[in-house]
Amino acid sequence: MKVYRLLPVAGLVLFAGCSGDSVSTVITPEPHAAVRWVNAVPDTIDMDYRIVDVVTNANEASIKYRGNSGAYRAVPPGQHRIRVFPSGTTTAACNGPSVVSQVLLDTTFTFAANHYYTVVHAGYMKAGATPKQRLIITDDAFPAAATGSFAVRAIDAVGNAASVDVFVTAATAAGGAVSGTPAFTGMAFGAVSQYANFAVAASSPAASTYRVTATGAGTTTPLLADGLMPVGAAAFAGSSSVPPLDPIGGSQQTGSVLTAIATPPAVSYTLTSSGSAPSCPAAGTTTVIAGSTSGAVVSLVDKNPNDKLLGQ
Repeated sequence: MKVYRLLPVAGLVLFAGCSGDSVSTVITPEPHAAVRWVNAVPDTIDMDYRIVDVVTNANEASIKYRGNSGAYRAVPPGQHRIRVFPSGTTTAACNGPSVVSQVLLDTTFTFAANHYYTVVHAGYMKAGATPKQRLIITDDAFPAAATGSFAVRAIDAVGNAASVDVFVTAATAAGGAVSGTPAFTGMAFGAVSQYANFAVAASSPAASTYRVTATGAGTTTPLLADGLMPVGAAAFAGSSSVPPLDPIGGSQQTGSVLTAIATPPAVSYTLTSSGSAPSCPAAGTTTVIAGSTSGAVVSLVDKNPNDKLLGQ
């Protein structure tokens, strides 16, 4: 039996009886959907993402800017209420109940059984800033990448241009000028492209991959967001001490499916301590969280080459 390095969601659950019966029973879980969360809001603290009308392990707390919840997690199908809260783990602020109970965003969404969803929280939180925060929810239908290729799509979460072009070019490092024809054109804030196939990156040098760069539509400068996609890891046949391992998705792994999210520069902001615990800074103490001057591309592995999908 091969050991998967990363599975989208749990598959089977085994229960062994306690009555002395040595026969285990295989329980097939009820149909479910799967979800993951991405924080692309550049001007505030860490976020908690919660489905509040049902008990589920799909929730994720304390996601930093440009962070994500990792692999897809199972959630019961049907309509559910989604709320976003400020995180309670920011040491400089020591956020108390009056802060972490604030609802920053409140909406409902219907999850279909055997579907995968990516929820990108994007836009700006501060008053007067545009575009305003919103959830970009994608229903992720993974393509079957041809042999020798991998699939990529782009999501525009930049928000500081009318629309963007996204270049996907072979590279070993980010930075510098871009040229050629963009892979995805004229993407407005919140837009999600179709998947496109690219030849897998060379295995030598080891850093060979693809660079993803967002620019204003019709231009090649300035660079609004820039970054490299992960190369992944090849399958491992196994050894006397390590079992066989399937490949981890990336630009060097045929059959991988990836998402590239263009994000804006981080905006500086000030935290004020609530002094709600002895270990907190004194109430009223302020801490400035530095911003950045450049945007970045966040890459996600949607599907490893050998992952088994829900409903299949």
